[in-house]
Amino acid sequence: MVGVNLGHHLTRELTRPYHQTNRNVTTDNWFPSVPLAAELLNKCGMTHAAPTKGNKSEIVEEMKEKKDRRPGSNAFLFPNEMTLVLYAKAFTKTPKKQVFLTSTVHTQPVLVGNGKPEIVDFYNKTKGGVDCFNMMCTLYYCGRRTKR
Repeated sequence: MVGVNLGHHLTRELTRPYHQTNRNVTTDNWFPSVPLAAELLNKCGMTHAAPTKGNKSEIVEEMKEKKDRRPGSNAFLFPNEMTLVLYAKAFTKTPKKQVFLTSTVHTQPVLVGNGKPEIVDFYNKTKGGVDCFNMMCTLYYCGRRTKR
């Protein structure tokens, strides 16, 4: 397929049996993109929540700026039917660690009791399958041994 990246194609094909069921798809940061989230919402009848890498072109430069960002702060952006949130982690080994998340589930900048955006808590609660998939990929090796 020309013009569609592999993560977009795989996500769409793997979720095909669940299209138009109003379910949520939670992926890790290798799969998501704004076109994928829009297609899942509008054409497939599914919502999407995922962390996004900071080097994506969909993220505006003002959100990527780390210089004036305080630990524990948040920034929200609402393009079309989705929400992009930047959460600057408060307690990390790496100073000024930033996490970007996209969601078509959330439409308001809601913070939970600990000051985190609701999107972060939602992703943490629904990422069990993602963690299990990543763990299985590291446990099972399908390479062959040779005598070379």
